[in-house]
Formats: sequence, structure tokens, C-alpha cells
Amino acid sequence: MQIRTTPVLIAQQISWVPPRSLANEKQSIEKMLDVWSRAKSAGDAAALAAFYAPDFSADGRDLAAHQALLRADAARLRSRALALKDVSILGWSEGTDVRVVTFAEVAAGARTGKQTRQYWERRGAAWKIVYETELR
Repeated sequence: MQIRTTPVLIAQQISWVPPRSLANEKQSIEKMLDVWSRAKSAGDAAALAAFYAPDFSADGRDLAAHQALLRADAARLRSRALALKDVSILGWSEGTDVRVVTFAEVAAGARTGKQTRQYWERRGAAWKIVYETELR
């Protein structure tokens, strides 16, 4: 375990399920992440905004402040493709469906990138990012 990189789940009860039973959901989440990373690489603020919940917050920032950081990140990438490496998806359903997604963001031509953790929550039929942070 590594401090600030290993997700910890505290729950009354954990029900483990076979990975193959979640294959469709995993594929769906990976597809959403791919669309999110392409929008981020392209600096498409409107497409990115669709992924985030209106009540999003992260490290003291609201959605508007976080979107400014995403635009700066996109400018830094300068339309270089963004690959997501070492993707980890941890989920639970206790009142609401939540998925904790952790990955490395590696720009084309780079060897390493920043570690990001996002909390996705099911809002009706859609999944929205409610929290996002860079792991240090």
C-alpha cells in the first residue's frame, strides 16, 4: 500500500463479485474514459463539461475553477493524444453507485505522466465525475 495512491473503502459489508460478471460495465467505463481523455487532449471544454456533475468539487475548487485547470492542462498538451495507463476501477453501491477510477495520464511522446483519481457517480442513466484529484 502506498499513502495517497491506494484507495481505501470503508463499508458495513463487501460483496465480492467475479470479474467476468462486470465485463460489460468495465468496458462501458473504459469507453467513457476514452471519450473523456480525447476531449481533454483536444481541449474541448464543452465535451469535458458534460462529464462533470454540477455539484463537482475538488481540493477546494468548484466546477468552474476546475474547468479552468482542465483548459490549462489541454493547452499544455497542445493537442497531443493522451493515453490512460494502469487504469484501476473500484466500485460500490451503498445508496448510490460510485466508481473510483485511478489512472496515469501520459501524453504522446512522454514516458510518464500524472496520476489521477476520479470519483464517478451514477446520476440517473448517466455517470458524472463528482470529484477529481491528482495523486502525488
